[in-house]
Amino acid sequence: MYAFVKAGKWKIIWTNAHTVLGVIGLPFQVMYAVTGAFFCLLTLILLPSVFLLYDGDTDKLFAKVQPQQAISVDKNAPDTQHLSINELYQQVRSSYPNHDILRVQLRNYGKTDAVATWQLDDQVAINSIGVLTMKMSDGKILDEYSVYPSDKPYSNTVTDFIFKLHFANFGGLFIKILYFLLSMITCFMIISGVLTWRTARDNKQYSYSQKLFHHRVTKAYLAICLSMFPAFAILFITNKVISLEMESRVSLVNTIFFVSWLGLTTLGLFWDSYAKQNRNYLIYGGVLSLLIPIVNGVSTGDWFWSTWQSYSWVASIDIFWLVAGLTSLYLSIFILKIKPGTNKPEPLKKVIEVKEQVNETLSKF
Repeated sequence: MYAFVKAGKWKIIWTNAHTVLGVIGLPFQVMYAVTGAFFCLLTLILLPSVFLLYDGDTDKLFAKVQPQQAISVDKNAPDTQHLSINELYQQVRSSYPNHDILRVQLRNYGKTDAVATWQLDDQVAINSIGVLTMKMSDGKILDEYSVYPSDKPYSNTVTDFIFKLHFANFGGLFIKILYFLLSMITCFMIISGVLTWRTARDNKQYSYSQKLFHHRVTKAYLAICLSMFPAFAILFITNKVISLEMESRVSLVNTIFFVSWLGLTTLGLFWDSYAKQNRNYLIYGGVLSLLIPIVNGVSTGDWFWSTWQSYSWVASIDIFWLVAGLTSLYLSIFILKIKPGTNKPEPLKKVIEVKEQVNETLSKF
């Protein structure tokens, strides 16, 4: 029997919290893992169809699954001025007043044959996602695919169902908040699990070399997990700094994200204290989070206090990062009060303490 407790040893508190929250979040974690695996393995699932039905031509398959991708564009087409995204947005809104716009994808932006693909949802059924593709030069509709659920084939119905489950594109704001809270529970369960694993092995049963190995594994695991926070902040900043007109923009943004995540992870391996890892990553993440609304306002002019009425979703993202940054810095100040020390096992910890005492004595002369 497990329950939340606030008394006793920290090992018991963390273990019970890890187990209880793990049970609460288990259905969400299973669903998220299965739907995520579907998207990751989609290529392998469709591979037999490519050879049996389309003679190995992947373009024909994707044209069937995603017809909007079959619209060809010329990267060498001349530059031109076209309708703004806001003008196209208003046109879609007026043509489909009962649909919500989930996302927009731009192809060959700034060229004469640039196209905008809108993903629409009437929020009536679980398979209600449709796609609308139009020319950015004049707003002419090039393709209208499964905008209404009755026109949708079975394969797209299954894909849209899994897509909605994975990205919480149903149920409104309440489901999105619930997904966020369950995701935070999952993050807590993962980190508390590795700390519990580390604490359970801090006894005489293990040799010094084994304890040192446990310490290094824990340090690496925490560095990988905690560094994602500032890395995600860098991702948001990069999206605003890099121009939409830059060729291979998506690849560059993804590269910067993964390189920054790797760099921050590597940096965390040099901190031997788990408290220092938490503190430093919170500081880095907090400062970068506060930069997101500033960079967005400077680059686009859409400051969150002026866009709250017209573009509440855009403003809410800036406000979220602002709150996250302030919260992180507050928590880092709290952690700064804790003496970092070192989490290295004995006897190396004693060697470090003696070395620090010697250095402190020598500094007096």
